[in-house]
Amino acid sequence: MAVGKGIGNGGTIDREFAEDFAREWEKAWNAHDLEEILSHSSEAFQMTNPFISTAMDEATGTLKGKDKVGEYWLKALDRYPELRFQTQMVLVG
Repeated sequence: MAVGKGIGNGGTIDREFAEDFAREWEKAWNAHDLEEILSHSSEAFQMTNPFISTAMDEATGTLKGKDKVGEYWLKALDRYPELRFQTQMVLVG
């Protein structure tokens, strides 16, 4: 998926882009393909989650950077090998 494709005026995405993104995201997670999962995020990606404090020994509960988030998600994928996602709905607007 090309960066910028499907993004209209005001930064909104069109339905085709959103549906393609959802399919790719779901496929990557269900394959437990960490590289592909992370390909959907920028290097500056940050994530805050109440489980991060314990799992990553990070008191703030926030991970900064794609590498740190990747370490967290790898732990989750290892801990839950049967983890699967199924897209229920894609909303745009």
